[in-house]
Amino acid sequence: MIFKIISYEQDQIVGLELGGMLVLGNAQVLKDKLVGVSLRLGNQIKITVSELEEIDLSCIQILIAFIRRMDNSGVDYQFDWKIDEDQKLLLEHVGISNELLMNN
Repeated sequence: MIFKIISYEQDQIVGLELGGMLVLGNAQVLKDKLVGVSLRLGNQIKITVSELEEIDLSCIQILIAFIRRMDNSGVDYQFDWKIDEDQKLLLEHVGISNELLMNN
């Protein structure tokens, strides 16, 4: 699993890079990292998903929960999905592309 943090002034996080194997076996690690990150978010954050080998429902649900937490905290965020068409189509077919902001 790829999880890179980009932070600036006063250690506020302004960017995340996610990728690799976002599957059940890594779900708890992803959740723990995102919970830790959520305490240090700046006013704006860019989340880049790239080099994605695989993603499953467990990690998708964690990402959706992270989005809801940012919404509740008033954090402006932008997703940059660098995934192939098959992966994008899979997310659209399971009906969660809108929640993951893939329609922009």
